[in-house]
Amino acid sequence: PYSALIPLLYGFKMDLKPKNKKKSPSGTYCKVNGQTYKKIEKQLLFVRHAEGFHNSLFDEKKVHEAISIRDPDLTPLGNCQVADLKKEVDVLIKSGVKIEKVIVSPMTRTLQTAWGTFGGHN
Repeated sequence: PYSALIPLLYGFKMDLKPKNKKKSPSGTYCKVNGQTYKKIEKQLLFVRHAEGFHNSLFDEKKVHEAISIRDPDLTPLGNCQVADLKKEVDVLIKSGVKIEKVIVSPMTRTLQTAWGTFGGHN
């Protein structure tokens, strides 16, 4: 049901154990639809795929050729963009940001972007 989505939309994690009413040093609790949740903070990082061959063809006004490529790879420029993005992500990780999950579409260009950026990080 819709009410089951509320904890996800608001960034709350369901806690199945009853909590005392005091504010805990480990976090703040709240009630939604009679359920107790521990408030957690999450950040979402949205990344668009790097330049694929179809993007370069669109830039060259070769629309028919661009739309005929079903699952394009990254261009050399796209691979450079991935290398630059990986450096930025490495800085975030070294600063203490924890990457918990990477969700990516099954398209080649998105897989290449994700693996080149986040591959090798635990």
